[in-house]
Amino acid sequence: MKSVSVIYAGSGLMKLASIDIGTNSVRLMIAEKEENCLKTLYRGTKITRLGEAVNEKQVLLDSATRRTLLALKKYKEVVEGYKVDKVRVVATSAVRDAKNAPVFIDEIKEKIGFHVEILTGEREAELSFLGATYDFSEDSQPILVIDIGGGSTEIILGEAGFIENFFSLDIGSVRLTEMFVKNDPPLESEIWSIENCVHSVGRMIFKKIEVGKDLLCLGLAGTITTLSAISQRMEVYDSERIHGSMLSLSEIERILNYLLSKNFSERRQVTGLERERADIVIAGAVILKEIMKALNLKEIIVSEHDILDGLILSIDT
Repeated sequence: MKSVSVIYAGSGLMKLASIDIGTNSVRLMIAEKEENCLKTLYRGTKITRLGEAVNEKQVLLDSATRRTLLALKKYKEVVEGYKVDKVRVVATSAVRDAKNAPVFIDEIKEKIGFHVEILTGEREAELSFLGATYDFSEDSQPILVIDIGGGSTEIILGEAGFIENFFSLDIGSVRLTEMFVKNDPPLESEIWSIENCVHSVGRMIFKKIEVGKDLLCLGLAGTITTLSAISQRMEVYDSERIHGSMLSLSEIERILNYLLSKNFSERRQVTGLERERADIVIAGAVILKEIMKALNLKEIIVSEHDILDGLILSIDT
């Protein structure tokens, strides 16, 4: 097992920002930081689907990069408006997999002025775990973090401040939707294909994760927060109600069956479901369901703290 010590960096009050350029969305967080404490000032998400067709073509589409550049331009205005001291910008699965990623990274630097780091799957897992667990820093309870993205899923096991083991799997809500879903709503055979893919990719990893009764299980990112919003029938997204909410495996299965009974247009009207996620939410829910079943997890705590928090905590101040 690989062990990683996580260092909580910095001291003194600063205004910092983090931007995560993901497969499905581009997200921004602005916070004040003092030691390892964060006060969130702004948190935003723009769905740009940068990873559209990356799994098939191995390149970023021009239309997808244009959408993402527009989102980054708007975020730069927000960052400047808050008079941020430092900003850290990273890219994850879609950019890792794209052959033309260097061209896109150079374009961001030239047009927006942001220096972008392309994170490895391991580094992404480390930062997600740091962000999810920093407010458990006094707790020695074992923690399992599941972070489902558009292109990849990170599973991390450890304690607050210390990672015992982590895994990055090439299964994400966008990737598996594009690979297997051709009908609306998806056919039963297409759902089976997603389930089989999760187990094929994760089988050896699932065997390495021991789940004890005292384990704290945290779920991060858009698929999981969306399922919580649907469960709570949340007409207006409320991060305070999302953070710390509980999702049981039976509730996830109920929501999944409900979504499978509706076509794309009908799913866009589901209370709590962001309209831009209506095409990929089913694959994301299947991924979560199958991971929980494989690890014998009956419930998971939903966290609003994620890689954005980890990025800000990791900024050297």
